[in-house]
Amino acid sequence: MCGIAGIATWNGTVNPAALAAMGDSLQHRGPDGAGQKLLGNNHIGFAHRRLSILDLSDAAAQPMSDGSGDVWLSFNGMISNFRDLRRDLAEGGYIFRSNGDTEVIIAAYKAWGTDSFRRLRGMFAFAMWDNSERSLFLVRDHFGIKPLYMSRTPDNLVFGSEVKALLASGEVERRLSTGALRDFLYYRYVPYERTMLQAVEKIPPATYMRFQLNAACDKLVAVAQRKYWTPAVGEENYEPVAFQRAAEELLTTSVENNLISDVPMGIFLSGGYDSATVTDLATRRHDNINSYSIGFTGWERSEHTYAAETAARLRTRHHTTMLDVEVQDIFEEGAQCYDDPFGGTSFWPTKRLAQVARQDITVALGGDGGDEIFAGYNWYPDGTTLDDDSITAYLTHMDWGLMTKDEVAALCFLPCAERSAPGTLLRERVDSEIKSVKALQKLDLETFLPDVVLAKVDRAAMAHALELRVPFLDPDLVDLVFSANASLYKKPGQQKPTLQNIVAPRLGNMLAARPKQGFSAPLENYIPFSTLSRSVLDGQAIRDDVINRHSVEIFVQQGRYRPLLALRFFDAWYSKWMKGL
Repeated sequence: MCGIAGIATWNGTVNPAALAAMGDSLQHRGPDGAGQKLLGNNHIGFAHRRLSILDLSDAAAQPMSDGSGDVWLSFNGMISNFRDLRRDLAEGGYIFRSNGDTEVIIAAYKAWGTDSFRRLRGMFAFAMWDNSERSLFLVRDHFGIKPLYMSRTPDNLVFGSEVKALLASGEVERRLSTGALRDFLYYRYVPYERTMLQAVEKIPPATYMRFQLNAACDKLVAVAQRKYWTPAVGEENYEPVAFQRAAEELLTTSVENNLISDVPMGIFLSGGYDSATVTDLATRRHDNINSYSIGFTGWERSEHTYAAETAARLRTRHHTTMLDVEVQDIFEEGAQCYDDPFGGTSFWPTKRLAQVARQDITVALGGDGGDEIFAGYNWYPDGTTLDDDSITAYLTHMDWGLMTKDEVAALCFLPCAERSAPGTLLRERVDSEIKSVKALQKLDLETFLPDVVLAKVDRAAMAHALELRVPFLDPDLVDLVFSANASLYKKPGQQKPTLQNIVAPRLGNMLAARPKQGFSAPLENYIPFSTLSRSVLDGQAIRDDVINRHSVEIFVQQGRYRPLLALRFFDAWYSKWMKGL
C-alpha cells in the first residue's frame, strides 16, 4: 500500500519541485520511503510514497523498473494472487529481483501486455510507463478499491492517489462543479467519474487509460480508455450444494491470499455476517489473530457487544474502542481526509478504529463488499425479481430523502440545465437488460461501493498508514455469484444464506437473530441541532454565496438535521480545498 502521483507534459518538461510536492502531499499514505523518477525525455514523472508491507527490502522500492529500464511502475495496493502469477511467470523465464508483488505487475505486463490487468487480483491503482511503446498507462482495480484521480489540459496530465496530490502540482484550477455539488446534496457523495472540482476526474474501476506520445515524447498522439472487466451476469440454476461449495472455496482462497504479509495484521470485526465470515475463515488456519471493533457509549445500536461475542467464539485477541464525545473537529478532520466531500457519518468511527489498530498492526482485513455481492442491503427487494416499484424504492432510498429538486436548486443557485430530479443519475444507469435484483447489485458495484464504501475505508485507514484489504471483492467470486440465479443466495426473510452456511459450524445461528443495520455513527447524540445549524450559517460557503443563506434558514426553521449535516460536511471541504483555510 502506498501513495502514487505523477505528471506527464508535452509542453516543456516535468518540474521536479512540483513532482516532489505531489509526493510530499501523500506522506501519510507511505511513511516508510519516497522515490521519484523522470522518464520519456523528462516529459513523464513519477512520485511515490512507500508503506512497506511485502518484501521490506530496498529491492521492492518504487518507482520500480524491469531491470532494462524499458518499463517503469509506481503502484499502490496489494496483488493477492501474486504468488500464483509469480510462479507462472518464473516458469516462463522471467528472473525476479524482489520478493513482493510489485515486480509481478511488471513481469505480467511484459508477458501478456494489457491483458495482464484482468489477471490481477486484489486491489491496485498504478501508473506504468512503457518506453518502447512511448505509452503511459493509468490502471485501477476491478472494483475501485484503490483510488486514482487525474486532471487533463491540452498541455499536460497530472494524476495521483488523492486529489490533494493533484492540487499540490499547481496545475489544477480550483473551480467548483455545480453538478457535482447537486449530486452530493442528493446522495451525500459524488457518483461516477465526476469530482467536486471541474478539472478533476476519477478513473473508473476495472479501467485503464493509455496515453501514447510521439518518438520525442513531447506530443500526445493518442488517448484510449478501456474497460478490462465486467461481472458475468446470468441466471444459471446451479445445484445449490455445488454453488455453496464453490462460493466458500473462492472466498476461502481470497481470505488466505489476503493474509499474506511481512508485517503484523488483524481484522476489523463488527456485529454482522460479512466481517464474521472473514474472521471465521481466517481463524480456521491461523491462531492469535487480532480483531478490532468500535462502539458508542450510551447508543442502543452500538454493535461492539455483538462483535465481542463473535470474537469470543472465534477465539481472536479482541480489542474494543469506545467513542464518546470527541467530535468537535470531525468536519475539518473529514475535509483533510476526504478531499472530495463525504457526507456519511461512518468515516469518523472508521478512522478512529484505524488509528487505534495501527498501534499494533499495519494491515487489516475487512468485510466490505459482502452486501453488494450477496444482496444484503435492506434497500434491495425482499425477493429476487425486479419491477419499477422496486427500482423506485431503491432510488428513493439512495437519495436519502435529504432534499427535493427545488430545494437543491435554490440552495446552490443551480442553472436550469442542471436541475435534474433526485435519482435521475442513478436511474439512467440501471441495466434494463437485467430483470432481477442483480441490476441493483450491479449498480451498487459501480457507484455506492467505490464512491462511498471503499472511498471511506481507504481514506480513513490510509490517513494512519494502515492497509485495509477486502477479501469479498474477488472477481472470480463475483462472477460466480452474479452468474447464478439470485434465489441461490437471496431468500425472503433471510440474511445472506450463503454466508450463514459458511459460519454455521462455529457460530451456529447467533448472527441470524441480530437485526441488519449499516455501520454509522449517532452524530445527533453528540452535536446539538443548535450547534450544527449555527456552524452552517456561519460557514464560508454561505459567506461566498455558494450556498443560499435563506434556504439554510428554512432548513433550520423546519428542524431538519440531516440536510444541515450534509451542508456542514460540504462547508468544511469548501473551506479547506477551495479557500485554503
